[in-house]
Amino acid sequence: MITRDQAQQLAQTHLSAGFDEPQEISLYDFDLGWVAWRTPEPVAPDAPPTSTGGPQIVVDRETGDISRWPSISASAIAEQYTAAHAEADRFPPDVHAILSKAGWHPGRDVSDTMAEWRGREADALREYPESDAARAALDEFGGLVVVPGEGRYRTLFYPVPNGVRTGRVAGFAEEYDDEETYAGVPFPIGYNENGPCEIVMDPRGRVFMLHWARDFFLGHGIDEALITLCRAREYPPSTAGFAPAE
Repeated sequence: MITRDQAQQLAQTHLSAGFDEPQEISLYDFDLGWVAWRTPEPVAPDAPPTSTGGPQIVVDRETGDISRWPSISASAIAEQYTAAHAEADRFPPDVHAILSKAGWHPGRDVSDTMAEWRGREADALREYPESDAARAALDEFGGLVVVPGEGRYRTLFYPVPNGVRTGRVAGFAEEYDDEETYAGVPFPIGYNENGPCEIVMDPRGRVFMLHWARDFFLGHGIDEALITLCRAREYPPSTAGFAPAE
């Protein structure tokens, strides 16, 4: 844990690089650290600023580590830094690395792209009500191609160039549609190249892989499903999804 004075010194050293003299530094305090930037020189009221778009950094309160950030408001940087910090432990390191390579990052939002996809595929999706969980999953992971490793099958999340696959969805819904275990038609969120087979999410947020040979359970939510897809060589049967979550 570092103090505010230490943060000020670290920021001053970092932001004074390339200058003949130490620069005056402004700090914005928030729970996880300080946003720091070079304090602009005072100018006459009718004069343009001496510089724009200067560098801003965050000094981490716990470690003293410095990260660079774009020229947005200090409060916005603090919010983004806090969100990224909260996401850091969301996935195990190996899974996080696979998802990052695919293009995912904390706070990813492709809702505009997904809204266009929903409109474009409206006819194909008409019989498959989209739950809030499915919408949230696609708005964050839509368009990703997850590659678990060499020799492993890829998972593609919609939208994909060749349209929506729903060949197994109706049969799956009919098999498990009862109030105790299922209750509702699943929504297609992507497909896996093994088969290929559909990846669907039911109204309760559970994720399944509908393979032509048999159906598999991937997880009780999108995060658990992604961990399974990135790690598993063998998937549990679909009936495992109807057991209580551990």
